[in-house]
Amino acid sequence: MTIPPVIHPLEKTVYKMPILDDCIFVSQPYGKQYYLWFTTECTLIERRTKKETILPIQFDPILAGTLIYGTVVYHESIRCFLFDDLFFDKGEPVVQPYLQKVDRFTDIIVHIRPNHHCLLMLPLLSSTYQGFDPIYKQYSVKVIHASANYHYLEQNKTNIFTVRSTPKSDIYELYTNNVLQSIAYIDTYKRSSYMNTLFETVQEHRMECIWHEPFKKWIPDKLLS
Repeated sequence: MTIPPVIHPLEKTVYKMPILDDCIFVSQPYGKQYYLWFTTECTLIERRTKKETILPIQFDPILAGTLIYGTVVYHESIRCFLFDDLFFDKGEPVVQPYLQKVDRFTDIIVHIRPNHHCLLMLPLLSSTYQGFDPIYKQYSVKVIHASANYHYLEQNKTNIFTVRSTPKSDIYELYTNNVLQSIAYIDTYKRSSYMNTLFETVQEHRMECIWHEPFKKWIPDKLLS
């Protein structure tokens, strides 16, 4: 089932909290991203693979034409859809600021009969930066600003490895004293391009790596002389 074309906000991954005014801070859940599309049925569509699942939930037909975006997590074996964005509300394109989209999302929920197939929920959010303690696994603190959305990943650990390239794209091996430790995690397109350039003519480099807690992987970050 084809959904209407949508434009996602620009998103950046950062390792230092951006200093910005008028932000909303969200405890961004760790999980796959989906669209929830209401027509005569409620269809869950995975963003990456486009795989569709019809959810047997009952809702007011007034919701036809509503398109919500979010992350699916599981809590006590129950599928939970955590709100991220609202693109269409009852067939109407939504271009309002984030908090107004949240208000519209809460209005949408009242038109859905409570069920055990999929719970629609809001993530934890705040108008000031703080530590969150969600019941779900947190991926990042998402900073929503008019200019862009930022995924702040708190990094507490660094380590130095010999990083070696492999014939496979974006696959790099991390060594200590010539002993393989793990495979590096390349988290962004920008980092992928940087690594491709760095290893264009040289097979290995000593690099400082930062720990990515959600994926339990090291990210090559700084080239060492």
